[in-house]
Formats: sequence, structure tokens, C-alpha cells
Amino acid sequence: MIDGGEFDEVEQLQDKLFHEHVGRGGDPTVAGAAMLLAGLQILADPFRLSVSRAERDLILTHYPDATDETIAAHRLDRKGLMFVLEFVVTAGRKYLDHQPETSNVLVATQSRDNLDRLVPTIARGVSNSFASAAPLDASAYDIAAAIITNTVARAMTEHVAPEQLMTILLENVQRVIAEAPDDRA
Repeated sequence: MIDGGEFDEVEQLQDKLFHEHVGRGGDPTVAGAAMLLAGLQILADPFRLSVSRAERDLILTHYPDATDETIAAHRLDRKGLMFVLEFVVTAGRKYLDHQPETSNVLVATQSRDNLDRLVPTIARGVSNSFASAAPLDASAYDIAAAIITNTVARAMTEHVAPEQLMTILLENVQRVIAEAPDDRA
């Protein structure tokens, strides 16, 4: 972690709480996860986004057990989403990039000519999937979720390592969201 000042103090407090919990027989995995989630909650707090009635109803279609409190606690504006996503991607890089399965990069494993043809071919397939599924009363979210889920499942049947898939998903989702215009602004 970053050295100095408040960071050292926070790290020492975390370490103390963690070891006290484990010393009392607590599960270290649960304690670590709770600390991470609490940290993300604190980081996200300044970026809370209000929810309209229509947005609340849409959220409930995907998460029927959500309450007003959980919706309010989990809804972030674009800046907050990018802030939290940076931490998630950094953690992914730290714990996934050192896996042997993540050492191959798409660009390094394809010839330039094949790569130049591959990307538009895949993009056409995705566009066709959206166009074909839209008349089936599927939202853009539903279609994207189905494409992502099916692509990951297919890649795993083709023996792509889960570590590679997570690295691709985390980094590319972060990149696309960062470069997309914020249509809520």
C-alpha cells in the first residue's frame, strides 16, 4: 500500500482489528472481506446517486429483493462508479495478472491482419445480437448480460482460463465506461 501518514495509520488499525478478530477465533476470510466491503462503502459514500421512481422499478425487475435502503446504498454516479471500479481493477491486476493464465494478450497472440479482421467481425455479431433480441421484449441490459454470460461460458468450454476472462472483463469494462460519454450529465 502507499506509505506514510494516514495510510500507515489506517493500515495499522486494520491490521489490529483483523488480528483481534482472528485471535478471538474469527474467520480470517470473513474478516478480510468485511474490511474490503466496508472500505468500498466508505469510498463510495460521497458519490451516491438519487433514484427516480422509474429507475427504482427497473432495478426491481432485475433485483426483486432490493429495498429502498439497499438501492440507495448501492447506487453510484458515474464518477463514483469509476472510482470504485479503479479499486476493483487494481485488485484484479494485483491478484490475477501474476497468474500464468493471464500472460497471453490478444494482440500478442494474433497476427495484425487477423486482428484487424477479427474485431469488426465480432462487433457485427454483437450488433446483430442486439438487433435480433430487441423485438423479444429484452432490454439492452438483458441483451448485454446474455451476450457477456454466454461468451464467458463458451470461452470456458474452449478452455480459456477464468483468470484470463476476469482480467479481460475488468480491464475492458473499465476502459469502455471511462471513454463513453456520460449521458446523465
